[in-house]
Amino acid sequence: MVRVAKNYQDFALTYLINTIKNYKKTPQKYQKISEVVANYLTFAVLSIAFLTFLIHLIIGLLNSPLNFKDCIFPTISVLVIFCPCALGITIPLLLAITSMKANRKKIIINNPNLIDKISSIDTVVFDKTGTLTKNEIYFENLTCLDNNSLYFSILRSLEQKSQHPIAQSILNMLVNYPLVNITNFKEIFGVGVFGKYSDKEVAVISKEKATKRFSNLKIGNFNQEIFLIYDNRVVAGFDKKILFRKEAINCLHLLKKLKYNTYIITGDNNLYDEDIEKIVDRDNIFTKCLPEKKLSIVKSLRNQRNLNLIYVGDGINDILSLKEANISVGIGSRFDLASIQTDIVLVNNNLMNIIYVIFLLKRTKKFIIFSLTWSIVYNLIFALVASFGLIPPVFSGMIMIFSDIFLLIFALFLYFYRLKI
Repeated sequence: MVRVAKNYQDFALTYLINTIKNYKKTPQKYQKISEVVANYLTFAVLSIAFLTFLIHLIIGLLNSPLNFKDCIFPTISVLVIFCPCALGITIPLLLAITSMKANRKKIIINNPNLIDKISSIDTVVFDKTGTLTKNEIYFENLTCLDNNSLYFSILRSLEQKSQHPIAQSILNMLVNYPLVNITNFKEIFGVGVFGKYSDKEVAVISKEKATKRFSNLKIGNFNQEIFLIYDNRVVAGFDKKILFRKEAINCLHLLKKLKYNTYIITGDNNLYDEDIEKIVDRDNIFTKCLPEKKLSIVKSLRNQRNLNLIYVGDGINDILSLKEANISVGIGSRFDLASIQTDIVLVNNNLMNIIYVIFLLKRTKKFIIFSLTWSIVYNLIFALVASFGLIPPVFSGMIMIFSDIFLLIFALFLYFYRLKI
C-alpha cells in the first residue's frame, strides 16, 4: 500500500522545476537595462545616420554636381555598423551562464536580481543548528526512571512528529520501542514538543526551559541537558552531541579574511566549539534565541547598525529572519523547498558555496557592466567615424560582425572562468 503525504505542488521536485521556469520568466534588472540601452542606441544611431545623410546632401549641393553615392554610402555604413543584437544576446547569455555555473555547484538561485544586491553585502549571519552543524545531532547519557521502557516509547512517539534535527537521531536510537498514542501534540519552535499520553501531559524540553515552564517539577537525580517530562515529573534525560560541518571553520575564516562581518545565532545555551569562537567575535554570537529574538537581532543589525546582510538558515525556526534579510540562503538538506522560498538554496549543504555564489554574482556584474560599456562606446565611435565617409559599407559589415563575435567570446570567458576560493 502506498500513502501519499503531500500534494504534487508541494513536492521538492515540482519546486525545482517551477524555479527553473520562473527564473527564465522573471524580469531581470540588467536585461531590462540592456533593452533600454539598445533602444537609446538605436535612436542615437538613426539620428547620426539621418544627420550624416543631411550633411553630405548639403555639402553635395554646395559643391555641385551632386553625387548621391557620397550621401548614401556613409549613411549605409552608419546603419550597418550599428547592431543591438550583441547587446540583446550577451546579457541574457551571461545570466544563463551564471545560473548554469551555480547549478553545477548544486546552488539554486531563485532571485536573478541578486546580481545588483550582492555588491552591497557586508555581513553574513548564520543560524547554528543544522546550518553550521551537521544534520545528524547525536545524543548521549540517555537514562530513564526505573528503566521503564514505556518512557522510551513516549519519547519516540513525541519525536516522531517533531521537525527538530535531534528528532531523527532519537528515532534511530529508539527504533525497537513501540509507538504509543500521543494526543494534543504541539511543537513550539525553540522551546520543545508537548502532548498528552493517557490524559497526562508529556513533553521533551531543555532543562533550563523546563524549570521555567513547569512549576513544582520533580527532577530527581536527572542532570542532563534535555528532559522527558511525564505528569510533571522528569522520567528520562539525555545530552546532545553536536558535530560541526568540516567546512564551517574554513567558511567563517575566509569570510573574515574577506572583511565580511560574521554573526552566529543559536537557540542553545552556548556554541560548543572553541575553534569557531576564536574566529567569530564573542559579541557577535547570540545564544538562547527563540525565532522572535532571531528576527529582532536581524532587524537590529539592518536598521540600527546599517548592515546589509545574508542570513543562512535551515528550516522553520529561521523563516522570519530569512524574510527580513537582504539576501536569504537556505541549506537544502533539511530545508522544505516547497514551503519556504529563499533567494538561494544550497542543495548540497556545502557552506563554502556561500562564498562561491558571492564571487560568481560579483564577477557576473563586472562582465555585464563591461558588455554594456563596450557596446555603447564601440557602436557610437564607429558610427561617428563612418558618418565622415571613412568606412566603406563592405567594411562596416565586418566591424559589426566583430562586435558581435567579441561580446559572445567575452561571455564565454565567464563560462570557463574558474573562481578561486
